[in-house]
Amino acid sequence: MNCLLLGGTGFIGQKIAAQRPEWRWTIVGKQDADLFKETEITKLIGSYDIVINCAGFYGGLPFNTYNKDIIYSKNFNINNNVCKLVAMIQPKKFVQISSACVYPDYGNYKLLEKDITGESFHPSVIESGRAKYHMLELLQASNIKYEYLVISNVYGPNEHLDYEKSHFIGALANKIHHATEKVQLMGTGSAVRDFVFVTDMAEAVCKYCELESSTCLPTNISTGQGHTIKQIAELLIKQSKKDLQVEWGSSDQNGTPVKILDNTKMLSDIGYVPETDIITGLKKLWEWIQNK
Repeated sequence: MNCLLLGGTGFIGQKIAAQRPEWRWTIVGKQDADLFKETEITKLIGSYDIVINCAGFYGGLPFNTYNKDIIYSKNFNINNNVCKLVAMIQPKKFVQISSACVYPDYGNYKLLEKDITGESFHPSVIESGRAKYHMLELLQASNIKYEYLVISNVYGPNEHLDYEKSHFIGALANKIHHATEKVQLMGTGSAVRDFVFVTDMAEAVCKYCELESSTCLPTNISTGQGHTIKQIAELLIKQSKKDLQVEWGSSDQNGTPVKILDNTKMLSDIGYVPETDIITGLKKLWEWIQNK
């Protein structure tokens, strides 16, 4: 398999390439091509079986706050340029990596792909959600054979720990790692989310690359199981072996009460069940943080 991997130097991209070392990978990072600029994409034209796109201008909640005015415009340009590149290359399949922010902010149930409507994004991720949905619209209007993979909350070794880029588990693990007596967390801990270990995510992505035909539909990549924020915090503190006092915030910081991605389509398409349970995954993450 000959693959072009855009955004391949990031947390998710690196793990996807590592999952199939026998494939021929052309890994593109920011230093190789500026996908904001249409003139740059001609550097990447070649013969590829698969093009995977992990590139984008995204981060955690602080990143979304600081860059609110430019997130959509920057990703609008990236989306257009990536689709132009794929149209020129004409691979057998294009795989777009998306995230759960593309879903609307409602419902206390498992979210199905049909719930992606391009409306009612959570206020904290509205620009990112619009940008993710814009890419889906471009693909739906094109002749590109694609997989649009909506990845649940990914965690594991090598994830971002810095303040702007980190997501929930990375940020929480970093807080606990540096805490001595207490750790302050937002919300009450009652919100439920689903989390998928990074190598399980990578395996699912590679299996979609290997599918003979393209579904040309959004697909959730998830364990389909939920855990409360409080459960995750307690498990990480247990891993740390620290006697920490947790100071919780208010209920208005909880966000959507329950947000779990239904993985029925994934199970039907590729027959893959994520292998890493939350306790094992958090243990591997913590060991990496300690060694780091």
